[in-house]
Amino acid sequence: MNKQLAPTAIASMVCGILSINFSLLVIPGFILSAIGKSKANEGYDVLLAHPDEYTGEGFLKAGSITSKVGLILSFVGILYWIFYFVLIFKMTETAYHSYPYYY
Repeated sequence: MNKQLAPTAIASMVCGILSINFSLLVIPGFILSAIGKSKANEGYDVLLAHPDEYTGEGFLKAGSITSKVGLILSFVGILYWIFYFVLIFKMTETAYHSYPYYY
C-alpha cells in the first residue's frame, strides 16, 4: 500500500521558508511563520491519527523548524527597524543642531 504525503506537509515547509525570506519585512514574516507552524501542527495531527496512510514527517519537521526560525528572525527584524529609525532620528537631530546657520 502506497502512503500519501500528509496534506499540509509541503505547505508548511513552503510557508516556513518564505517566512525566513520575508523576516525583515516583519509583518509578512510573522504571518507566514504562523501559517507554516499551524499547517505543520495540522499535518502532525493527521499523521498521528492515520500513521499507516500518510507519510511526510520530514517535510512537517522542516516546516515547523523553518517557521520557528522565521519567527525569531522577524523579532530580530523588529529590533533592526527600531534601531534604524532611532539612528536616523538621532542623526537628523544632531545635523539640525550643528548646522552653522544663524537666524
